[in-house]
Amino acid sequence: MKEKKNNIHTVLLTGANGGLGLKLADKISEHCKKLLLFGRNKKSLLKLKKKLEAKHTSVIYKEFPINLNSKEGVIKAINLIKKENRINVLINCAAKFSVKSIIQSSYKDLTSDFHLNFFAPFMIAKECSKKMLKSKKGVILNIGSSSSYTASPDTAIYSSSKHALLGMSRAFQIELGSKGIRSIFVAPGSIQTKMGKKVKNQDYSTFIEPENLADFLLSLILQDNNMIINEVKINRTNYK
Repeated sequence: MKEKKNNIHTVLLTGANGGLGLKLADKISEHCKKLLLFGRNKKSLLKLKKKLEAKHTSVIYKEFPINLNSKEGVIKAINLIKKENRINVLINCAAKFSVKSIIQSSYKDLTSDFHLNFFAPFMIAKECSKKMLKSKKGVILNIGSSSSYTASPDTAIYSSSKHALLGMSRAFQIELGSKGIRSIFVAPGSIQTKMGKKVKNQDYSTFIEPENLADFLLSLILQDNNMIINEVKINRTNYK
């Protein structure tokens, strides 16, 4: 096992069993004592936990199968967080990418996407920040998208929710930054994940590799305390 380069006690990762989440879970395990894994699929979460435990033997893992697409799921997440003594780092990675035209979009589509892409990150970050305020230190990393700044056909719902997440991240930094909580927003372009395969009329092979992105995200979390990158866009080298 690699020697820990930093001493983070507890990390909460949503979307842990997604394409990027899997890489982040492995990377952050080298720097923490406890990792809380939030994900929708219980079977894949247990598989991930077993794999991580075999590699990072000194880390305590807790898996929480949870559906953040609904109000009930968000409430469940908040109650689980309340039971934890501390949370030092939150990574809001869970997301949903709906591909629908504006005309075809329904109210149900809107509420489902906004619950996962905005309501859940907001409420989870709010609850985690309460614990971070006690130690006057913490990191909230919000994984946005290039769609947080722009839009394309058939992605109105997704783009709207990611714009909202950007606004949330900025607001958290303004309100809590002076109290030791760093709110960081990252907006990557399309990634080589299952979600990325839903992107139309683009060359998947040019998409960002999850492992390389995870390495960069980890570097943001581990920034020296006297500097911070609050917001960053990550583009592909080749856009096809």
